[in-house]
Amino acid sequence: MKKMATSLLLVAASFAAIYFSNRYWYLFQHGISTELLKASKDSSALVAMDEIANFNWDKVAFFEPYTSKKDVEALLGIKIADPRIESLETSDNFSVIIFVLRDQVALLDSIPRCSPDFGPGVTGKSFSRSKAHFRIEIRNGCLKLMPISRP
Repeated sequence: MKKMATSLLLVAASFAAIYFSNRYWYLFQHGISTELLKASKDSSALVAMDEIANFNWDKVAFFEPYTSKKDVEALLGIKIADPRIESLETSDNFSVIIFVLRDQVALLDSIPRCSPDFGPGVTGKSFSRSKAHFRIEIRNGCLKLMPISRP
């Protein structure tokens, strides 16, 4: 009887862990996607990438699912050896943000869908550090990173 109660408790704890990790996954994430989600909770929803990505980088590029490795490398002008770039072409689960410093990848981060997605004018483009300023909007129930004009 005691063994059965222990087994049931373990099963219940496992289901609870799976439920909470799927529902509240963002609380356990670290990196750029977490910072973007935090920024989206601000009423202004303006994002300056140089404030979020506080490390050395010259430019940042954004790629949505189904982007080919060839297109990523062509835009950045560098070769990238990361399995996430290989699987981006066939995956609908994540987008990729790449920070580049002197023609080398400084950071490559996968971003879960809607956390945010990249809107028109952002996806498939690169931005210098001084021009990497965006706003986050909600479109069709999904967060979207959109370009803004800066004077």
